[in-house]
Amino acid sequence: MTEPSIEFDSDGNALIPESGMRFGPFPPESFFRIDGSALHNGIEKCCKVVDIVVVREWSGRGASLLLIEAKSTSPGPSSVPSVASAERGSESPDEQVDAYREKVAGSLHQLAALALGRHGVSHPDVPDQFREPAIMRLPLRFVLVIKKMPSHIDASLQDRVKARLKCCAKM
Repeated sequence: MTEPSIEFDSDGNALIPESGMRFGPFPPESFFRIDGSALHNGIEKCCKVVDIVVVREWSGRGASLLLIEAKSTSPGPSSVPSVASAERGSESPDEQVDAYREKVAGSLHQLAALALGRHGVSHPDVPDQFREPAIMRLPLRFVLVIKKMPSHIDASLQDRVKARLKCCAKM
């Protein structure tokens, strides 16, 4: 399913539709919709990536690199996949966190390759700051947004995400 086009507000900032939600507003040069980009389409089968990468300026704290993954549905209620959930195609919380971790790692690899010039300059959809080595020195913030998240799953999922992304935080 193709996401709707990016919209722009009256200040020229982007509003990015993803998984039935809108993210932003972001200045056009501050984000890269990596999933579905020409860069990612060339290696899609071997490298999974998050939906959007954003350089976000925080007042008084400088910039951070946000790796945003949007999901329209929450994981199943159990941390152990069941035959029924496997047949429905839904993911358990652990499976969803593992999939997100894989996408974060793939995104960091792609950003590092961009910063090192491994992809050349033939990708006009990549903003310039994502081609600079300095991008890899920014503090990382992992953002997993689930549109309809039941409160009974929220806290345990947050704990799982924090625990499983520790290795990515030090990349």
